[in-house]
Amino acid sequence: PLPSDRTRPVRKGDDLMYETTVQAQLDGYLFQVGMEPGASGNVRYLAPDDVLHIPGLSFNGILGMSPIQIARQTVGLSLAAEKFGSLFFGNGSRPSGILSHPGRLRDEARKNIERSFTRATSRENAHKAIVLEEGVAWTPMSVPPDDAQFVETRQFQIAEIARLFRVPLHMIQDLSMSTNNNIEQQSIEFVMHTVRPWAIRWEQELVRKLFTGAFFAEHDISGLLRGDFQSRMAGYTALRNVGAISANDIRQAEGYNPVSEEEGGDILLAPLNMVPLETLAGAEEPETPTDPGEDDNDGEGVPDDPNNLLRGRIIAAYRKLFADAVGRTIKRSVRDGKTTRAIFGPVLCAMAECIVALEFPHPGPLSAAGQVAIANHSTAISQRAGAWKHAGREQAAATEAGLAYDALRAKLTELMEVQ
Repeated sequence: PLPSDRTRPVRKGDDLMYETTVQAQLDGYLFQVGMEPGASGNVRYLAPDDVLHIPGLSFNGILGMSPIQIARQTVGLSLAAEKFGSLFFGNGSRPSGILSHPGRLRDEARKNIERSFTRATSRENAHKAIVLEEGVAWTPMSVPPDDAQFVETRQFQIAEIARLFRVPLHMIQDLSMSTNNNIEQQSIEFVMHTVRPWAIRWEQELVRKLFTGAFFAEHDISGLLRGDFQSRMAGYTALRNVGAISANDIRQAEGYNPVSEEEGGDILLAPLNMVPLETLAGAEEPETPTDPGEDDNDGEGVPDDPNNLLRGRIIAAYRKLFADAVGRTIKRSVRDGKTTRAIFGPVLCAMAECIVALEFPHPGPLSAAGQVAIANHSTAISQRAGAWKHAGREQAAATEAGLAYDALRAKLTELMEVQ
């Protein structure tokens, strides 16, 4: 860390450099990191890429302005009000004034009156009666605190300084303008308008000077925006029910460990009674054909056989899982065989086990050859995944569900016949 009061950005020709004045005992360390001595001995110049600088509001784009320097008169007024209050109450709450005498006093008499009056109005005698002799009269000169609005001035200066740093008053224990209903909203605004702009400055500077490529810096301010438990759970439930987030998304937000894909941690769910409007308008044909010989795979023709109805039901049951798998694949920047197997593997395995259980007379556990068939079909899916678009997600899911059923059933039938 460089001392902020002795470090500043400067122009040296057309280049921006950082000039810093360092202590002599630090010279050895500073030379080790490549700093060159300046003309004045202890002055060093650093390249901008070697200095992390998070500037505040700036009019020249180089040096940020200090809120204290900008509002020095405001801060000075606060200090003056604090000093006045200290002197006022420290002096027994007795304002200064004038002692007047109708005649002329000798120096010794004037000093005696002044000394006796000061002793009579000291802190331990603040509330005692004062006796003035020989015609001496007391005339107060200072403005009473009520007239000077001393309390109001102190209250206003609290808000003035808090305003410099964009801090809500309730966060510095001033609840005069706060209620239980608006404190939560003020806290959210503090995160949005005070914390987040500084977080963005830090992130941009860190990414620009420390990280390259796939690395980045980002502040997690979600903890500052967390509401009460009931509100969070209601929000998670709403997002979960529309398929916007998965169980792992919720667990991550709450600080829990994720569950594996095999356990369904990344599966997106949606209500079964919700369908696209285009389906109701007849844009899609029913997934289960009314005619045994009708094509039920969106153009993918299948032989006319007794299992056609069962085929349509299995495809319909797994279509949403295929839609979720297709959607997660579309979001990936890399759609290789390994990624596709990780996403589609559990879905294909479940479909294969369903086919074995419903279509074969003596179902048993899925063999190793069946697992190989699933892996091979996942690789085939990855070869088609490059052409998928988000707009055609449902169509791609329907097509892949039909192709998966046909391929798995054919392979499983072959394996059963061999057995």
